[in-house]
Amino acid sequence: MARDEPADNLGVMNLRSRFLAALSVLALLLAACGGSGDATTTTAAPATTSTMPVPEAMAISYDLQAGQTYTFELEMNQTMELTTTGDTTAMEEEGLPGNMVMTVSGPTLITYEVADGPDPDTYEITITSDLSGLEFDVAIDGETAEPGDLPDFAELEPQETTIVVDKQGKPIGGDPMTEDPFSGIFGGFDPGTMGDFGSSGLNPTQFFGPALPDEEVTVGDSWTDTTEIPLFGDDKVTTTVTSTIDRVEELDGKEAMVIETTISTSEIEFDMAEFILALFEGFFPEDPSEEDLAQLEELRNSLRFLFHVDASETGMTTWFDPEAGMALRSEMSGENRMAMDANVPDEATGEMVAFTLDMKVSSDMTYRLVEAPGA
Repeated sequence: MARDEPADNLGVMNLRSRFLAALSVLALLLAACGGSGDATTTTAAPATTSTMPVPEAMAISYDLQAGQTYTFELEMNQTMELTTTGDTTAMEEEGLPGNMVMTVSGPTLITYEVADGPDPDTYEITITSDLSGLEFDVAIDGETAEPGDLPDFAELEPQETTIVVDKQGKPIGGDPMTEDPFSGIFGGFDPGTMGDFGSSGLNPTQFFGPALPDEEVTVGDSWTDTTEIPLFGDDKVTTTVTSTIDRVEELDGKEAMVIETTISTSEIEFDMAEFILALFEGFFPEDPSEEDLAQLEELRNSLRFLFHVDASETGMTTWFDPEAGMALRSEMSGENRMAMDANVPDEATGEMVAFTLDMKVSSDMTYRLVEAPGA
């Protein structure tokens, strides 16, 4: 497949960059969607007392104050295990190890800076996280390693994002990673390092706590939201979020509704080969030669780029203070798995190289409100 024409070289390089982008975006999607493990938590139990009497049905919503700051402590315990076979040098110069296990744990502070949203009953929230408290434990092919041993591993810098939610905690407008999880393939996304790959699931800058219902609810009531995210062609991924008020109990001296939430995401399976072929065709001259067409046909017959993401289920328990309109504590736990089977051109030679990749991410996260106006 190696050729002297600049268009072909550019096409091979373009395939590699989009391949890396797709992999990193999928890793981020995994972390956001939850996992297939049991919905349990390994964190210490909060300071609660016995269950309280069932209250009358009431409307519940988030009550954030514009111009105010809220601070949360996040305790994170996340493990990523990566296994590869075949020739992974198509991904980057040094390829990937046969096996890598990376655990990230420790506390970090999350800060909300709240402003009025663009519409009534909406909030614009700038979320900042300080990741300096996180610790890394890395093993590569059975040998203990430091994060700096990974190719181009970057230090984790403070993260910041701005979102808009309504008073029920539902997102308004556009988080591109929610509306189109593959939007990063073409713009502003630089996943070409192992550091980007390894840290892509560690961004904790998100609104925590479940979306709340519009109607009045009490103990025993449930509500469900379903979202469909388009992928390629007619493919889509469906996420269903079901929440139930399990009980009311006292948490740190405050009366809290305990909301049990299950986040279920459908299986994802697709082949990006046709998509990649279209990219190659974009670099062909308007009047391709017979050699060009023959090489394209050869690529069409041998290219393979299969993705499979397991169906997922994440459990979340939230202690919600209906009087203050705040989530006081939230515990999440889940496990995710992605597999890939590829036969793609090598960047240097243009020859086809085959490899498989299997990645599993398991996470336990606990958010706790530590500072709020009037608290």
